[in-house]
Amino acid sequence: QALTPFALRDNVHLPEALTLIFARARDPAQRADWLEKMRADTALPPHIFVHAVGIAGHPAYLSHLWAALADPHLCRAAGAAFSLITGIDLEEAELDATTSDTPEAESMSDWEDDLPVPDPTAIQAWWQQHQADFAIDQTWLAGVPITDAAALQHILQHGNQSQRHLAALYLHLNHQHPYLDCGWPPWRQQK
Repeated sequence: QALTPFALRDNVHLPEALTLIFARARDPAQRADWLEKMRADTALPPHIFVHAVGIAGHPAYLSHLWAALADPHLCRAAGAAFSLITGIDLEEAELDATTSDTPEAESMSDWEDDLPVPDPTAIQAWWQQHQADFAIDQTWLAGVPITDAAALQHILQHGNQSQRHLAALYLHLNHQHPYLDCGWPPWRQQK
């Protein structure tokens, strides 16, 4: 309850509030319930729902990103949400847009500025080929279910910052591992 005000409006604590709310959810059905409430809230800025889809790790909600992928204001967040669930690196997989193919993307928040601009058509085609690999009754992080402790450990060591942060949290909450604060300097995390 205390995190709800931080998860329902744009602020510097938004990513952390959404992360904690969805990490504490007991199962994908509880995550889906929270996502449905957010989707139905017409006062909620759309980019918050887009971020929530990625953090929730619920593949059934990826289809709610298609319109956002084509919106210059939401596309970076939608691409990041897609990547957070599937583990696909948009630039490496050539699912990012070239500047001639897309209107200028405008970030809604400062923390989106460095994210790639996605190619909506390429991402939807990739999803059509791979969606059968993602069971909707599981929560996914970087292409693996959060119930797989070994895969989460691999993400913790090799994932990007967002993936590592969630992997550390899931390892702690679901697998009784000590919590590693991924905000620490890299040398301290390695130690």
